[in-house]
Amino acid sequence: AKQQPHTYMGPDASIRYAEQVISPELNASVLECISELKRFQDRAYAKDPIKAKMRRRLVFGLREVAKAVQLKHAKAIVVAPNIEQTESEGGLDDVLGKIIEDARGNGT
Repeated sequence: AKQQPHTYMGPDASIRYAEQVISPELNASVLECISELKRFQDRAYAKDPIKAKMRRRLVFGLREVAKAVQLKHAKAIVVAPNIEQTESEGGLDDVLGKIIEDARGNGT
């Protein structure tokens, strides 16, 4: 018997750090938003690379996102639903939990 792949969509999906119900419509909207932000960032970088680095619209990676949240520059955070669970102290779950907690504290 072939096992069905795990899906992260729908109201019954269990995602341990998200409150949003993931749907195909949400995925399409997020993809469109990120694509547009990336396009704006690339256009700004083409005009003036120094200014574009100072006024970044889009950051990737845990450290960069954590820094943006701490500085209260983040307006939204998009997190992949399929992050592997880690039990170790200071692991990925702890870092991600801290980022989400700080973002909620900032009203992000």
